[in-house]
Amino acid sequence: MIETYKGEFFDISHISERTNAALRVPRPKVHRLPNGSANWDKLASDFPDYMFRISRQVSSILPEEDTTDIMGLWTHEEYQDSWIDVLSRYDTFNKLRGDKPKSYLHVINYGHDLYRFSGNGAYSLTFTEGLSGWFNEKIFHSMLKPSEAEELLGHMHSMDWHTGKKPIPDFKTASDPQIISRLIKMTDSISKKDKGKPAHPEEYFQPGGLFDRWKTSQIARKRFPLYIQIEENGVKKIKVISLEEYAELDEFLIRDAYSFTENLTGKSMHDLWKQVVEVQAQKQR
Repeated sequence: MIETYKGEFFDISHISERTNAALRVPRPKVHRLPNGSANWDKLASDFPDYMFRISRQVSSILPEEDTTDIMGLWTHEEYQDSWIDVLSRYDTFNKLRGDKPKSYLHVINYGHDLYRFSGNGAYSLTFTEGLSGWFNEKIFHSMLKPSEAEELLGHMHSMDWHTGKKPIPDFKTASDPQIISRLIKMTDSISKKDKGKPAHPEEYFQPGGLFDRWKTSQIARKRFPLYIQIEENGVKKIKVISLEEYAELDEFLIRDAYSFTENLTGKSMHDLWKQVVEVQAQKQR
């Protein structure tokens, strides 16, 4: 059992068991190109099977209250892949990834949600995100060269932006990897099914829409408020972050990325969304 700062207890006896089970699943082999760099196309192609193998490995030991919808989670991955495919039609976006292929972004996409394929129970958001980050570091450092792993992990967005542990990258001054992390945060947030197709960027925030439903789900999963340990003038304190505070910053991060994306591509989010819907429809034909 673990106790939160507000005195609640969570049974995590199965966490180490399922984490160890997930760690035992053989990783995809990282093939190398003649110049020694990772073959990201091959890795992106092999990664989905790895994610589903993790799910199958841990399914028998998950507690009954863990109701993770694996196929729904995979739909989320597909939608995010479609957003990456559409944004990659624009040279201004492609320049952000330097000499890396588009498939590099797909690996980042899959990696961010990797641990969720081993379950997604009702625990503190800081606990689940912290465990997910640790798992990602463990996996990618075991697969890639140290410099490759650090570079890839540096492209992932972080909940530490919301807690204040890390500064939010400003689009005006951010490095290209930081900009990518902001844009992938945006696509990660809105890559959800609504009315049978990818969520519309603006409808996402409508009253009763997906954003409101996300907030309701966080309450049901007992993920708020967050209790973050910080240090001020050498004194350790507990910072409390309410769901309302977290959601307000989350909406800013997403809408700010909308504006940047529209300026970057010269297209409205609505126009980009229409392309995403078409790409997704083509995948299903």
